Amino acid sequence: MITQIENFFLETENLIKSQLRDNVQNKDKIKEKFRDGKKLIDDLEEDDEEKYKFFKYKYHITYASYLKTVGDYDNANKQQNLAKIYENFVGNPENDTYRTDSILFKDAKLNINQDFNSEETPILNGLEELLENIQSILADDIINIIKHIFKQFNEVPKTFKEYQEIAEYVDFLHKTANALIIEGLEASQSSETNELNAVKEQSEQNKNNSELVDSLNNLKLLAEKATYQKRIAFIQHVLNSSNNKEILFSNILFTEEGINKRSRKLSSYFHPDKTNQPNSPNFLQDEHKSLGAELFKIIHECKERLSADLINVSNLSFHETKANKLWKLTIDYRNAAKGKWEKLKTLKKEDIIEYSSEELENFSLEKGELAYQEYRAACKIADKAKQLNKQVELRGNMALCYYVINKFLEAQLYALSAIQLLIKNSRKITKQDLIKAKNIFEKVKGGNAAEQTPKLNTEINELALIKIVDQEFTFNEKKRMERSIKEDIEKLRNELMLKADRSLVSYQVPKEEILRTKTHIFINKVAGIVTMGTGVGIAGATITFNISQAVMLIGAGIVGAPVILAAGLVTLGLGIFFGQTLWKKGAKIIKEPAIRENLNKIMINALSEYDKGKYQEFLEQLSKDYDDNTCLFELKKRGDEIMPENIIDQLLKHGFRSDGIAYLLILLGEVLSSGKVKIGDIVTNEFKGQASKAFLGVLNEKLRKEAKKLDDRINEFRSGRSVKNYFKIIKDTVLLREHSYLAKEHKDDAQEMPFRSRLEEMRNIARINLTIFDILSDGKEEFDRAIETIKEIRDSMNRHHQFISTAKSRLEVLEDFLWVISDGESPGESRELSLITFPVDYDYMDNRYLHYLKEKLQRTSSNQEKIDIYDKIAVYYEQLAEKESKINKLNSLKYWYHAQKNYENIREVDPKNLDAGLGFAKCLLKLSKYTRVIELLSTNSDLAPLSEYWRYCSIAYCKKINYKKAKECIVQSLSLNSTNNLAGRQREFLEKLKREKIEYRIHRFERENKNIKYEKDYFENLRNNKPTYNVLSIDGGGIRGVLPALWLSEIEHRTHRPISHLFNMIAGTSTGGIIAAGLSAPSWSNSAENYSNFRPKFSAFKILEFYKNKAKDLSVENDKNGRWSFFTKNSNTSLDNFDHYFRKYFGQTTLRQALTELVIPAVHVNESNLEFTQLFTRYDAFNDSSKDDTFVDVLMATKATSTFFSHYNIKDRSYLLNEGIHLSNPAMTAYSETIRYGVANENVSVLSLGTGSYMPDPLKPDLYWEYSNNIQESDTDNQLYNILGNRYQRWQVCLEEPIPFNDFKSIPNLLELGNQYIEELDASDENPLNKLVESFDKVL
Repeated sequence: MITQIENFFLETENLIKSQLRDNVQNKDKIKEKFRDGKKLIDDLEEDDEEKYKFFKYKYHITYASYLKTVGDYDNANKQQNLAKIYENFVGNPENDTYRTDSILFKDAKLNINQDFNSEETPILNGLEELLENIQSILADDIINIIKHIFKQFNEVPKTFKEYQEIAEYVDFLHKTANALIIEGLEASQSSETNELNAVKEQSEQNKNNSELVDSLNNLKLLAEKATYQKRIAFIQHVLNSSNNKEILFSNILFTEEGINKRSRKLSSYFHPDKTNQPNSPNFLQDEHKSLGAELFKIIHECKERLSADLINVSNLSFHETKANKLWKLTIDYRNAAKGKWEKLKTLKKEDIIEYSSEELENFSLEKGELAYQEYRAACKIADKAKQLNKQVELRGNMALCYYVINKFLEAQLYALSAIQLLIKNSRKITKQDLIKAKNIFEKVKGGNAAEQTPKLNTEINELALIKIVDQEFTFNEKKRMERSIKEDIEKLRNELMLKADRSLVSYQVPKEEILRTKTHIFINKVAGIVTMGTGVGIAGATITFNISQAVMLIGAGIVGAPVILAAGLVTLGLGIFFGQTLWKKGAKIIKEPAIRENLNKIMINALSEYDKGKYQEFLEQLSKDYDDNTCLFELKKRGDEIMPENIIDQLLKHGFRSDGIAYLLILLGEVLSSGKVKIGDIVTNEFKGQASKAFLGVLNEKLRKEAKKLDDRINEFRSGRSVKNYFKIIKDTVLLREHSYLAKEHKDDAQEMPFRSRLEEMRNIARINLTIFDILSDGKEEFDRAIETIKEIRDSMNRHHQFISTAKSRLEVLEDFLWVISDGESPGESRELSLITFPVDYDYMDNRYLHYLKEKLQRTSSNQEKIDIYDKIAVYYEQLAEKESKINKLNSLKYWYHAQKNYENIREVDPKNLDAGLGFAKCLLKLSKYTRVIELLSTNSDLAPLSEYWRYCSIAYCKKINYKKAKECIVQSLSLNSTNNLAGRQREFLEKLKREKIEYRIHRFERENKNIKYEKDYFENLRNNKPTYNVLSIDGGGIRGVLPALWLSEIEHRTHRPISHLFNMIAGTSTGGIIAAGLSAPSWSNSAENYSNFRPKFSAFKILEFYKNKAKDLSVENDKNGRWSFFTKNSNTSLDNFDHYFRKYFGQTTLRQALTELVIPAVHVNESNLEFTQLFTRYDAFNDSSKDDTFVDVLMATKATSTFFSHYNIKDRSYLLNEGIHLSNPAMTAYSETIRYGVANENVSVLSLGTGSYMPDPLKPDLYWEYSNNIQESDTDNQLYNILGNRYQRWQVCLEEPIPFNDFKSIPNLLELGNQYIEELDASDENPLNKLVESFDKVL
């Protein structure tokens, strides 16, 4: 019977697959099969009830999924409801774990089975030598701290906590070193500024400071080097691990808050904004950025899965039960901390006696916070369900939790909100509920006497309790109670004012900037003196000379003599004028350092008074003059006002940061609303109005704009545009302007948090405080405004979620209280408790079979069923990928990616599943993630006995150009399974690579290059008699052009013909354009007039030689990277050198003299600055002599770009930019040209050569466009495959790591990959290379 039922499910799945995937019309047969299956399962009930219920559940889930997929939603819902009856009989260990333990994945660790440190260079050996250089300068305790930190860098972190510790240690080391560096720089700058007459005496000290700075910078680099590989290893292991969810989200509370909190923390380490910050502990190099991006995506996916799991198990009872357990632990730890061991209810004395009172108190605080979060999660559900008794009870519990963890203000507000609910719903509350609420209220309303928390007046007597139970309050009684509550809130108002975190802001002008201002003043004054002196000197000489000459000339009757005399006088005047201007400029800003120092002093003194609680003195300090009769504000009598905009303008003018200004305004608002200041006859309400103005000033748009400017400057600094910045500094120095200097303090602060996020934290605090004012105003308009403000704060927190939020806990309680008193909707509602939803995959909207499988996956709770479904989805994507790779390899990568994700899901459910592990490895291999394939064994040792896994490792090592390891792996593969035919073929492939080394291949090209046949008859037959119109297209890609140069050399070698005799048209962009021009340019005699009409100037081998040996010479020095290259986008170098090179090799050759049709794209920028594609073609040159441009101009145009080079002008006709950004693969453009020339579509054949594709994320091919234009490449492939079918060939290699346009060191590896690709073409069943060669042989 069991076998029959299992066969039924198998046959049903096949029928459904046939209908949904293959469009077989078998709907009636499927319905009949379900009817037969139901009978079989029903017959099982008496024999095996447990199996019966399991099969019933599977039956209804399968049927519901099918019905929904075909659009029968009503019956699908009926089947789903029937499935729920049997759901409890299907085990779900994962959710069971969540139900019994609130802490997720406790102490989860990476299972790293191999020691990967053995081959690492001992990078810490230089530490002692480095420390010796600064031992005499730094204190012993600092040296010991540094040594201790470096000891932590020995092991690969196995948990996220260990990873955090490494990053924190590096961050601490950076900050310590930076502080010491700034100290050294300040000492040097101070000596330069203040002791200019004693430079020699300071030289030795400056030398020591310089040595210290250099040593500390080297120390930072050493720390980064020591930890970088450990960080990369951790990321790779997590990506490969089957329990990455456990590793990333271990030891968190299983609540929405717990999940989100960990997600924010992970984002602060792995968000692309963090990993893209140079000189920061989280920075990832270009070749590893894709790993960081992939991990960040996994973090998001894990968060979504955990949130979905939470929804599946989340209900009021779930959270309340966990909260009650945590509350009992909170009280037990609290009693234990006080030595009240007899009051323990859950814990045992002997288990915790070893802990100190302080540790026990910390345990109590920790558990109390967790209990609060669980009670709050339950309360949100109760609010939504309008379960009044639970709403009141849970708020009371939340008040108690906050009370025991010393958040007294929040506790009082929650207690008041519970009482407010009682008053509003007096007829629905039992006496017992009221007594319980009263007890809680009485406990928390006294606050904390030690901290002088205001005590509340609200009273609830027994008479009130009886009246509420038996009858409604009278109107007056309700008003009296509500008034009492309002008075209590008013008493709490000053305490409720949220205080800003001073550590987040900079409230002074950095000393570094003040020193620089002093230097700037000195430079202006000196320049003024020099300019006046120079003007006088030159003018004096000129006048002396001109007077004598003028007398002679006047005597001679020369009219120009007065002019010469006047020139001398003008020179004198200009020298004096500009000298005075510069002197005045220096004199004008001479007061600025003193002003900034005065303001800094005022800020320090004011904050000192604030910290002491002396609010009156705080205002007095801020009212002091910082310049002659100039102060920030004056508040001495009624009518005086605080003008936030004026304060903002003054402080911005004098170099203060926007976040520091916002912080000051918050303090002003708090002080003015405190009731602790008395100024003249200003009354309380007027102070409140002034406080509101101060808080509103924090929201001033000027502050936000200034914060954005500073972030933009930081981003420009990080972007690597150092050359541009360097020239700015030079320009400003020459013009005696104070350039956009960034203080070290600002750079360091930017590493931790953007300035806009710092300011936004201040803005949210101001909004919170304004919300408190509105709530206390007790008006509908104010309530509505408060609600809108809270929404703004929520939106702000979501936008800046990866950074800290002081406002969060206060916001929660205010949000809840506002909801209670205004009868609004439930605040912060939880998401709908619905089934898991998958992201819409628009590429497969019409794939109904996948929809069915995914629908079924959402409905099942059986782990085995999930594994089966994931496997079917993975296999299906693999089949799609294999099919697509024969047509469009780039497009097939997204299918491999989806297959990988589904194998990953299986491994998460069943880490020991070898089929899933092997499928996962295969997908990684297809996605060019070779390192991850190799390192997969470190977290999945069960793969070791599998022959196929070692074959994958051999391929991966081969792609990494490590042939020794590749051979070792394939030997291991065959030793495990000698009949593995694919492993045998891989061994043969490696043997062939050993025989056909790239050096041998290139030597053969060189030896046989003289045998290439340049036959005019063959050339003319190709043009006139051959029906096939052959097109060659070559991608752009800088130095990666060595790949098509190698492949074209192979074609010339095999055909013994030049490329220009084999193809009717050659198209190329950028570096591809250079190759195209070189192959189609005619040779010429020394006279440069006698051009050959069939013999090319260059063979493919000569171009290959150029890339291999000479391309690196086309570069100039760059201060930062050592080289600037004409192949790189970051060069702003003049085109003169390139122009010279092109003229040397192409002379005055024009387009119409090309041996083949030539198509080279660029971008034309018209007078309106609009861009459109400009094609340089031989065809147009023949038909329009004005378009017969020289090869030099054409190649300059295809190389020029606003980012790469300056615009290039041809015949004053247009400015042209590099089309490489827009048209890296010109194959489609070339095809369109053939049609324009009148060639029949059926006669066109295209060979398109790529220069290496880097696509770390197939779902986002537009990422890393600076290395590969994947979207355009894939679109071109799709179009031409659809148009030409097998008459379109695309040769391309996939890269594991990005190769920049100017990475000359990568040429050997690129040649190896190109060599492998030739052998792969030969080894494939289709053998496209030989077919191509055979097609050329058919020419008459």
